[in-house]
Amino acid sequence: MNKVRSSELAANASLVLSQRLTDFNQLLLSKGLAPGPRELLDSHRVAANGYIQDSEYFRLALKACYCHSQQHWQAFDTLFEEFWQAELISDGQSHSDEMGEPTAASNTQSDSRLVGFAGTSSQKTEAEFAGAGDYKAISLADFRFVFNAEEMLAIEKMVDELARRSRHAYLRRKRPAKNGHMLDMRRTLARSPRYDGVVADLRYHKRRQRPHRFILLLDVSQSMEVYSKLFLRYARKLASVFRHSSIFAFNTDLVQLPSDQPDLSEADFEDKLNAQSQWLGGTKIAKSLARFNDTFADHLMNSQTTVVVFSDGCDTEPPEMLAAQAKRIQLRARRFIWVNPLLGRFSYSEKDPYMDPIVPYVDRYRSAHNLHTLGLLGKEFLY
Repeated sequence: MNKVRSSELAANASLVLSQRLTDFNQLLLSKGLAPGPRELLDSHRVAANGYIQDSEYFRLALKACYCHSQQHWQAFDTLFEEFWQAELISDGQSHSDEMGEPTAASNTQSDSRLVGFAGTSSQKTEAEFAGAGDYKAISLADFRFVFNAEEMLAIEKMVDELARRSRHAYLRRKRPAKNGHMLDMRRTLARSPRYDGVVADLRYHKRRQRPHRFILLLDVSQSMEVYSKLFLRYARKLASVFRHSSIFAFNTDLVQLPSDQPDLSEADFEDKLNAQSQWLGGTKIAKSLARFNDTFADHLMNSQTTVVVFSDGCDTEPPEMLAAQAKRIQLRARRFIWVNPLLGRFSYSEKDPYMDPIVPYVDRYRSAHNLHTLGLLGKEFLY
């Protein structure tokens, strides 16, 4: 009976620890560290390998898993201390079952108190999980409903981090090569058993080639203002992966923005955007895309170009005119992606008189109305 209870307690402790690690991961997300599934999996491996028995080793191991910059490294210790608070139990206190004998619960709890995954006081728990809850709310909130300046600043930092991680994930990927100076140890060792464990068949890899061209056509009309600024922060960082990139803004007319200055700060870039996009009147998307096709497409586009249009498609001209310009872009581009932030408000089955004639001429039709949908666009742009 005691063995059964011990196994049940051990299983429950494992589930509690798993949930606590997940909550800690979400807390780091809310504070701008933006960990992903790989970091969460590494944290579980750290706990399973016994580091959890010593709080200092556990802190250093998690720090190595989650920190990817000096800023993260400096902020991690404070977040760790705030979250992993041990519930101190008096050394003289004992736990006994109905028979008056010590139970396995005392051992389990004494181990868990080293890092505090057994729980905290209700007051501490409320403060502790506020960050994780805030991140869940913010990540799923439509950008147009965020009116708090502090929350918008937090979203901007998260957008920057999402773009940085997508960019880094692409650039660090490698592809197989017949020869070279970068040894692929995984593939080399995988082939060694056929030679009785001798490393005789060397395999190599090389860095993935950067994609060729990227063009962004950004709707900066008043209805798109909140969405376009956040999307532009995200797209600018991903555009730096490409060998050549061009960014255009349009409302009643089309203007080209200085994409050849990657070091230009977001504030300075927004100033340039605002200086060139103060137009009045209804949005003229078909006219703007026609000007792009007639004036810029010949020397900017080829079969290796990724073209992204960010717009809700609400045009003053008939949708068929816009569809004709979209078809021209699709025929020349490698990939044509249309990002509509209003798509997140409706189901895909609902009819949209503005966009329905255009969708057949785009390769991908996506939304970007919150952090969750924005984070999914990295693979669409780069792969």
